[in-house]
Amino acid sequence: MHGKEEFFRQFSDVIESDIKKLPPGSYLADINWDSLSAISFISLADDLMNKSINSIDLSNCKTVGDLLALID
Repeated sequence: MHGKEEFFRQFSDVIESDIKKLPPGSYLADINWDSLSAISFISLADDLMNKSINSIDLSNCKTVGDLLALID
């Protein structure tokens, strides 16, 4: 398993919810999103998706869809 599927699997473990089943409009405040989730998101995006996510872009994310847009 590589790339996006592995990213979804590992990140779903971090937030304790299946990110693929969450509506894109789901607010991060309503899921298990915290500073550890943010760090994990940045790390997984870099390791599995070869995407460099900066903290400013991440802090502007309010929904699951916003997060997913960063890795597309």
